[in-house]
Amino acid sequence: MNILYLTSVFPRPEDGATIYTDLACELSRRGHSLTVVVADGKKTQEQAQLGTERGLEVLRVRTGNLYNVGFLKKGLATLLLSHHLKRGIMRFLKNRTYDLILYETPPLAVYKTVQYAKKRFGASSFLMLKDIFPQNGVDLGIYKKNSFIFQYFRRQENALYRVSDKIGCMSKANMEYMKKHNPAVSGKVVFFPNTKAVSEMPAISKASVREKFHLPADKTIFVFGGNIGLPQSPDALIACAKKICEMEKAFFLAVGRGTHTEYVRHALSNADNFMVLNELKRCDYEELLSACDVGLIFLDSRFTVPNFPSRILSYMNFSLAVLACTDNVSDIKDLLSESGCGFWCKNGCLAQFKQLAGKLCENSQMREEMGRKGYLFFKERLNPGISADLLETYMGN
Repeated sequence: MNILYLTSVFPRPEDGATIYTDLACELSRRGHSLTVVVADGKKTQEQAQLGTERGLEVLRVRTGNLYNVGFLKKGLATLLLSHHLKRGIMRFLKNRTYDLILYETPPLAVYKTVQYAKKRFGASSFLMLKDIFPQNGVDLGIYKKNSFIFQYFRRQENALYRVSDKIGCMSKANMEYMKKHNPAVSGKVVFFPNTKAVSEMPAISKASVREKFHLPADKTIFVFGGNIGLPQSPDALIACAKKICEMEKAFFLAVGRGTHTEYVRHALSNADNFMVLNELKRCDYEELLSACDVGLIFLDSRFTVPNFPSRILSYMNFSLAVLACTDNVSDIKDLLSESGCGFWCKNGCLAQFKQLAGKLCENSQMREEMGRKGYLFFKERLNPGISADLLETYMGN
């Protein structure tokens, strides 16, 4: 297939890799021809540039920043997104032919570009649904369901679903939610999990990695990696982190960026046994994970949308036991049960979290067994080959 991949998340090779680059590289390895069109908000170029990265053709289109900026800047960038992407495609790719338009959410505004590209190239379209927005904003109390902003984004959401020939959902609960709340497009909904390329353990020892990152050599390290914002329930994260810090043999580590990173750092400033690091490149982050023991997952208890955090993939890749503290509707607890890689508790049940964390802290044999099971499950069922197989099946190739 000739694939036009529209995305707002595609780091340059020197900045590491993501689940999005992993999938693109796997599709290329199978012989598909890809052109990746990136909404690049970083001020590293004056205009669109077409080049080669990771052996792929990549068109970087200068847009406004969509992440880690204020609401107004993000809103303006989103409004202008389609205009910038269409202009880049018209300038560099107008004489090409494509069989498939591949894209993910967020942002919703990409639907206008998909609409244009489908008509221009006569291609099919496949949506990788990573966020069910705007309902998640209602769940978090950012706006109300009868508000203008919700109705505005809901219309964009519906337009995105209409222009998509297939809608790939991360989990079975995601699929059921979509079918229930969007019955008009239920026939388009398919299973399409988050996947990640398998990374090998670093050559240096666990003790050397801990020394490099100034981590204690003799404690059980509980790590929370990735975005730190409202969806991750920062107050619950802090409360649970404090319980971990109270354990003599435990250490809490948070790694990542987000709107609440400094909030978490400040809230834990009087605690012992903790560290908060800013975002690392994937190679450095994975090296750090290889020296940790338990991977943590948090989701806000108010969610009615079943989220499925991709951070679990790296935890499983590096054989960490997993402790998840989430809402009731996320089916990540089913993955933990099926794979045998960790424990789940409901967000808000602090006593249960402390009990489970204590078990994992004290029992290294249990941690290692959970980590081993998680790694095997990940390697067999959550690698990019699975996503590529499904995409080829769904799109008839």
